[in-house]
Amino acid sequence: MKTSHYLKKAGAVCMAAAMMTGCASGSSGTNGKTLTVGLNTGFNGIFSPLYYQTVYDDYVIEMVYQSMLSYDRDNQLQPELATEQPTISEDGSTLTFKLKKGVKFSDGSKLDADDVVLTFTAMADPSYTGRFSTYVDYLEG
Repeated sequence: MKTSHYLKKAGAVCMAAAMMTGCASGSSGTNGKTLTVGLNTGFNGIFSPLYYQTVYDDYVIEMVYQSMLSYDRDNQLQPELATEQPTISEDGSTLTFKLKKGVKFSDGSKLDADDVVLTFTAMADPSYTGRFSTYVDYLEG
């Protein structure tokens, strides 16, 4: 039970972190098409998962960014950018994710572990006061 609770909490943290990497599988999206999103109210235009403040900005973010894990219809965590559920160390203090190969940013550069680390580093920076600052309170390293 403790491992399941820990995995769900860690999954939420990793989902937030991976969302911030802004990746997509497949082509780099340079086909010249435009995505138009209509809303009945304005948004702030802050489309960074680290800094957005309104649900309307979040609507756009959810269409653009992917997570390490995501919840399915049965509220079970499923791999998205990860290839499988993370491996949890025996003492429960370390999660190890394996990233899917071939995942690219919109500019064509490949996603790697350094990108995920950069996201956690940004959230753990003492000057960061965004919505995910408390997600990293108990992380070490």
